[in-house]
Amino acid sequence: MYRRDDEIERSVLVMASKGRVQGLDRASGEVRWEVVVTDQVDRYTNAFAVELLVTATRVYAASWMSNDLVCVAYPSGQELGRVTLPLSTRGRPVMVVDGDQLFVARNGQVAALTLDGQPQWTQTFGHEGQKMVPTALGFPGNVRQADDRYER
Repeated sequence: MYRRDDEIERSVLVMASKGRVQGLDRASGEVRWEVVVTDQVDRYTNAFAVELLVTATRVYAASWMSNDLVCVAYPSGQELGRVTLPLSTRGRPVMVVDGDQLFVARNGQVAALTLDGQPQWTQTFGHEGQKMVPTALGFPGNVRQADDRYER
């Protein structure tokens, strides 16, 4: 079921920083909730980078440095689940929700999961030996792209 944009709750701004996801009250900026995604730090950049995907009812947060994926209810901030992604590399994840599936990719690997985080399949595209391979995912009208270079 899809909602029109003007019917979607938008009272909470979702922000990721330093391995955490926070829900900020749109009107006041007050922190309504916080969820820790990872405590693993990139040894080169000292970053706890987290990638976000926000839908009308859920927030998906994936760590750059680990295979942690956290699902949080939007707008309440209730943690719904935490899974380990079935990917063998680190780096910037890219996420797309389409229908009843969540797709997560990074460095030439892609995994399909249920919206509850249950793995369905994975596919690797032969980028062994390369440190960072920006990866894009998409369906018509629903595309996410990690086009940064993330060089060290």
